[in-house]
Amino acid sequence: MSSQPESYSIIPGKISNYLELEDYIIRYIIDSPASEDDRDLSGYQAQGHLTNNTEYSLDNLSIDISYYDNKENFLGLDKTGMLNIEEMDPKETIPFDIDLNLPEGTRKCVLNASARIVSGWWAKMFLGAKK
Repeated sequence: MSSQPESYSIIPGKISNYLELEDYIIRYIIDSPASEDDRDLSGYQAQGHLTNNTEYSLDNLSIDISYYDNKENFLGLDKTGMLNIEEMDPKETIPFDIDLNLPEGTRKCVLNASARIVSGWWAKMFLGAKK
C-alpha cells in the first residue's frame, strides 16, 4: 500500500505590481510520462496563472518559490529564471508549472513573481511602451 504524499500550501509573497497571481496550488504528480525534453514529471509542482494587469507589454518574467520551516527559517528556493515567453501582452494570462525540490522540514512555500515593462527606444518612441 502506497503512502499519501505530504500536503503543502503556497502563499503569495512579493508579486510585481504589474502582475496578478491567480489559481495557484502545489500538486503532487504521480508517474507522469516524460516530457518531450525527457524530464521526469513526477513529484511536487507549483501551478497557477499570472495575468498582466497593465496596458503595457511585459518581459523578464520570473517566479521563485521560497521554502520555510515551522519556525520561519529560510530553507532555500526554486527559481524559474525567465518564463518561457518572449513578451506578455497587456491583460494576457499565462499558465505556469514549476518543478519543486522541497527541502526536508518545509512547512510553508511562498511564491514571488516579477516582471518589467518592455522598454527600448522603439517601444517608447512609437508605442509609448504599449503594445
